[in-house]
Amino acid sequence: MRISGCQWNHEITKVKTSPERDALWNRIFTSVPLKNVPEDHRWNWIGIMRLCSQLSLMRDILLRKPPKVVITGKSQTGKSTLLKYLTGRNLGELRSIDAFNTRMSLQCPALIHFNHESILTIDIVDNPRQDDATGQAKTLLDMTLNSASLFIVVTTLAHVNQSHTIQLIDRPLRETQINILILINQIDIRLFEESDFDWENDEETVAHTKIETSSSFSAFDTLKILIERPINEIKSGLTNDQAQISNRVTIKPNILKHFKPEKESNLLREFSRLEERFRSQLSKSNVKTWIIENLI
Repeated sequence: MRISGCQWNHEITKVKTSPERDALWNRIFTSVPLKNVPEDHRWNWIGIMRLCSQLSLMRDILLRKPPKVVITGKSQTGKSTLLKYLTGRNLGELRSIDAFNTRMSLQCPALIHFNHESILTIDIVDNPRQDDATGQAKTLLDMTLNSASLFIVVTTLAHVNQSHTIQLIDRPLRETQINILILINQIDIRLFEESDFDWENDEETVAHTKIETSSSFSAFDTLKILIERPINEIKSGLTNDQAQISNRVTIKPNILKHFKPEKESNLLREFSRLEERFRSQLSKSNVKTWIIENLI
């Protein structure tokens, strides 16, 4: 079996600490020569395994059809905005051109630029909204998962609980080896509520308002608090092995929509001005970075 297809290779190339590495190494390699590799040489071996996996995956990408990244989630969560960001195409326009209705999956090519000069070609598959009462969306999702390379679920803080998200990623975790990204979108709505900003000011005043650096409100710290509940709920609600969840499921907050030059946009710029880490945490480019990291 090729290294890139081995579950043990996937596990050991994800380790981050020496104790974690050695425990996994001793469990996986029970015979020579790898069993006897000294501890201080093991990081070098893991580096070689990572390189072999990347080369193998690159070969597969070049020889096969573009990898498929499947996007799903409830309606009004930001799926269409994410598809437009990744492909540059408007979902409504694509469905009109292809005569698709909103209950059919739609596939569109996307070019992901990385390392300044490299381009990865992928296919983005938009699955119908998962609150479709007909059950057709679930059937289509089951079909697309069979050929998916990555799986993205878009949710929001507006949902009272994340049981729907847990249901969506349960099957991919149990029956596939694909990695999963959960995007918690529309963070801005809750941030504005928590900031207790005076929205009664007129537009001109709001446009020129500067948050004092001495203000006790921290957008970054508030963000961490806001996403703590859904993250804990998702992790505790999954029945899979916690190590597998940690290795395969990534949860990121995000603001997918494009803000017009209005008061909300001005306030977000103020948050970013005061805390650079706040902006980097919510950047849409994190989605492309995750795709590259999990395909190359």
